[in-house]
Amino acid sequence: MEYENLLTKGALRAIMNNEEVNEPVFQILGLRKITAVGANVKYRLTISDGQHLTSFTMLASQLHSMILSRELNEFAIVKIKHHIISKLTDHSKEKNQFIILKDLVVMVPGNVVSSKIGDPKPIIDNSGHTVANKIYASVNVTPTMQIENLLTKGALRAIMNNEEVNKPVFQVLGIRKITDAGVNSKHRLLISDGQNLNSFAMLVTQLNSMILSGELTEFSIVKIKDHIISNLTYHSEGNKQVIILIDLVVIVPGNVVLSKIGDPKPIVNNSGYMVTNRMSTSVDVPPTTGNDNLLTERSI
Repeated sequence: MEYENLLTKGALRAIMNNEEVNEPVFQILGLRKITAVGANVKYRLTISDGQHLTSFTMLASQLHSMILSRELNEFAIVKIKHHIISKLTDHSKEKNQFIILKDLVVMVPGNVVSSKIGDPKPIIDNSGHTVANKIYASVNVTPTMQIENLLTKGALRAIMNNEEVNKPVFQVLGIRKITDAGVNSKHRLLISDGQNLNSFAMLVTQLNSMILSGELTEFSIVKIKDHIISNLTYHSEGNKQVIILIDLVVIVPGNVVLSKIGDPKPIVNNSGYMVTNRMSTSVDVPPTTGNDNLLTERSI
């Protein structure tokens, strides 16, 4: 089924311009609980019409049961039966106009769709800011603490110890082309789990289109759906075990996150050198340098 044809393309831009849109159909790209402890629970959503996305969306409390029952989940396609626009204050302490979803029906469950439809982008004004109903916003898709909670802390250390880790979530801190062969070019990535980072990660060539299209960029939050460990030789660093990223999905675009999350450090052994899958190296950067951006400063 062509799920993309179900979406009401252009609806988000129209709503952001305060135009009337009757029962638009969107895809849910994220649901985050954002309320502080002790307060009434609130959920902030990232929704897409296939062309654009916005995180300035809240779910009315009477619909929370749809999340708790898992009827409403990531990637679900929904028809909005009723919505209003309301001015709310987000974590940046600025007032922004939010879409409040008062009534909706799930047309296709998220576990059936199973992936993002199309390549939706934030609505950008002429000044390069993300637009929230004509009010400029520098906020993330979710509050900063919520984004940090997405990362699978400790996953890189576990992988380096050859432990099984199921669909970890990382942040991409750098992308570097190491061979130039058009669509078959090879890219080396610097990834972080919020605690540790690793520049010994490679993207399979089948995913190069995500870089070429701008979907996968610096600061993106990604879920790794499949990976393997492989021995590769780097000319200045010898034989290394490298994480090969076979399949992934972008959870939060880099141009929305905009910065490094936390203060991740290289994994080091007792001798003070960076570890790559239980293999220590005495080249380049011992941890005492405090150099986080290994990818851009290391020769491959």
